[in-house]
Amino acid sequence: MLPHLYDRRGRTFYFGQYQGFRQALGTTQVLAVQTVAERAGQDTVTYSDGTTDTLQVPVNPAIHAVLAKYPLPNDPGGAYGARTYAAPSMVYTISDQFSIRIGQKLGPKGQFLGRFNFGNMFGPTTNPDQTLLDPSYGVQYLDCERNVLFTYTRTVSPRFLWSSSLSITRTTPTHTTPNHTQPALKFSDGLLESVHKLLDE
Repeated sequence: MLPHLYDRRGRTFYFGQYQGFRQALGTTQVLAVQTVAERAGQDTVTYSDGTTDTLQVPVNPAIHAVLAKYPLPNDPGGAYGARTYAAPSMVYTISDQFSIRIGQKLGPKGQFLGRFNFGNMFGPTTNPDQTLLDPSYGVQYLDCERNVLFTYTRTVSPRFLWSSSLSITRTTPTHTTPNHTQPALKFSDGLLESVHKLLDE
């Protein structure tokens, strides 16, 4: 309080709020992985007449380290038959939001409002199956949002007022991963599909 200049009673208003969200969602990831024989280069082909043939395909030595990251099948009755691997995993989502609002009366006709909003959203993992191979392969959704608002309102008459506002918003949605060298392999019906230069060398 400042004598003859500022009387805080009935003039200054403030408000603050916070809300948080935490979720740990249990899921089951089902992958198609190569069998022991396929990792050794044995490819069994089934023809239209029902006969089969086993081919021995050379395996590039550069791929062995990558194949070692993939688990062996553990659910022969699963969606991918003998190549099925199933395991539980957790998908985490974390959200924090808070806001501060301050209002100030400026004389009998004017009022100033200031507001700041802060929000962080982390998760969920967009490729939880890859985290089974290596946690650093997980791609996380991250959004950091900030908003500032200033408003001045002045009453001109009982039926007329004017208002002026300035608002600034900053948001940065990204999909982050600590591992930027993932070879991005996937197994489709037991075959190895490469989208990385490593496998072409």
